[in-house]
Amino acid sequence: MAVAGDNELSVRRAKELNVPLYTDYKDLVNECSLDGVIIALPNRLHKEVAEVCANKGLHVLVEKPIASSIEEGEAIIQACARNNVKLLVGHHRRFSSKMTKLKEIISSGKLGEIVGVNMLWVLAKDRSYYSESWRVAQGGGPLLINGIHDIDNLRFATGLKIKSVYAVARNSIRDK
Repeated sequence: MAVAGDNELSVRRAKELNVPLYTDYKDLVNECSLDGVIIALPNRLHKEVAEVCANKGLHVLVEKPIASSIEEGEAIIQACARNNVKLLVGHHRRFSSKMTKLKEIISSGKLGEIVGVNMLWVLAKDRSYYSESWRVAQGGGPLLINGIHDIDNLRFATGLKIKSVYAVARNSIRDK
């Protein structure tokens, strides 16, 4: 086990786990004996790192969203399939007791046939969360980074496949 990163969190995590710290993830995957990796980086970096790791035969757990674009996401899926490694996207909300209860209720048939869903997630993140430019720039932002939870929750709870999505957005809070 090891940690790759060049910030304070990486240093703290390596110390907590009492493992080596690498400033370059490629050195880590080339020098350490690993079964898999956890990729928790800005979205724009997921594809490159996932492909490098998959090509080394390492199983991949990538933080959601899988990538910044459909094409990059498909490339990650193909790299993992080509190298016969497991790929998991970190959708942690589906494991909450509320979501598993909702799935149980829907699966029981008590509600009848689901013909429409209206979802609302109300949570304000600390303003400091948005100080990272990649969280508000193209390839990031609240819809891609957080909206993906709602889509995953909907798919998980209902078992349905989404055919189309329509969204309207405005940015009146952060002015970016």
